[in-house]
Amino acid sequence: MSTNRLSLGDCFDTLARLPDKSIDLLCTDPPYGIGIAKTGKIGKAVFTPKKWDAAIPPKVYFDEMLRVSKAQVIWGGTAASYNRVRASVSPHLDILPLRSTSPD
Repeated sequence: MSTNRLSLGDCFDTLARLPDKSIDLLCTDPPYGIGIAKTGKIGKAVFTPKKWDAAIPPKVYFDEMLRVSKAQVIWGGTAASYNRVRASVSPHLDILPLRSTSPD
């Protein structure tokens, strides 16, 4: 019988404790490095400014995700953030940009 487990914690601490290829699927939505939260306003939404999206995660973040998981889904942001992530992560990671399906 298979066991599913959800882990909550700092990603670097949690990933470091996991054995190689111990996760069947890792799904994440990392910061895009576009500073979207720094102004405290996105569209009509107003909130306390945050720094969580000031930079993309370091290469070690992606390397650890690849080490512990058999498959990955890593959501990306804009074309600019896609290019920055592509330039900084492991060459073994395939990044497929999503295309908008809106008519504009």
